[in-house]
This record gives sequence, structure tokens and C-alpha cells, in this order.
Amino acid sequence: MKYFSLLIPILGSISAALQTMPYSVAGYAVGYILIASLDEFLKMILIGVTISTLSALLEEVAWRGFLRNELNVVSKVKAYFVTALIWSTWHIPIAVLYRYTDDIFVNTTLYCGQLFLFSLIMNWIRDKSNSVIPASLFHGMLNVFYF
Repeated sequence: MKYFSLLIPILGSISAALQTMPYSVAGYAVGYILIASLDEFLKMILIGVTISTLSALLEEVAWRGFLRNELNVVSKVKAYFVTALIWSTWHIPIAVLYRYTDDIFVNTTLYCGQLFLFSLIMNWIRDKSNSVIPASLFHGMLNVFYF
């Protein structure tokens, strides 16, 4: 059952990749995922499982490895929220460049809000698997298919 958590990021990414409609939050477009062909999809899976996951592993060792272990003195919920807050704040330089609208404040708020929620999911995956590897896989696939 422990290794089942490795499937969560892959299945979630496949599900996200199959979406073809734009969606919005508060009237702002926040995502559009379209895979043109099976060939492109398989290439993205390969990149997600290899290169992107390896780069995400470097982040996850720090956030869901070191920081999460340091936060074991507080409750799990507090640790999740603190990690999510720090992780989403860490990405503000990227958020400023990410373009949902012409308003930088709205862009940054929406992007960091999404990252906050994704971080909560990655914390849960890390705790269920007791490893940063599945969280890294989820993070890597997210980078390829969504961000």
C-alpha cells in the first residue's frame, strides 16, 4: 500500500493533462491544459518522470524533508500550513512573471494560492508515503503538465 502513493502523482497528472477547457477563479483564467497528441503526452510523461522530478527532488528534500522534520514539534496541520506558506512565498519571483492578467498583484495572489493548495497535497502525499520521492514525482509532473 505504501507504493500506491507513487501512483497518485502520475494519475493526477494524467487526469490534468486530459482537461482541454480553460478554467477560472474569480473571473481570471488560471489554467489551460491541452495535449495535442499521444506522442506529445508520452514525451511530457517521460520528462515529468525524469528531468522534472529530479529537479523537484532538490526542492522537496528541503521543504518536505528537512523543514517538515523540523516542524514535527507542532501539530501536523500547523506543519502543513507553515510549509505551504513558506513554499508558496518562495515562488513569488516566479509568480510575478506568471501571467493570468495584467495585474501583478492578482497574478501573484492566484499563483501563490494555487501553490499553497498544491503544497498541502504534497505534504499529505509525503506523510502517507513517508518519503519525499512521491511528493517530488507529483511536483515534477505538475511542473510539466500545469506550470
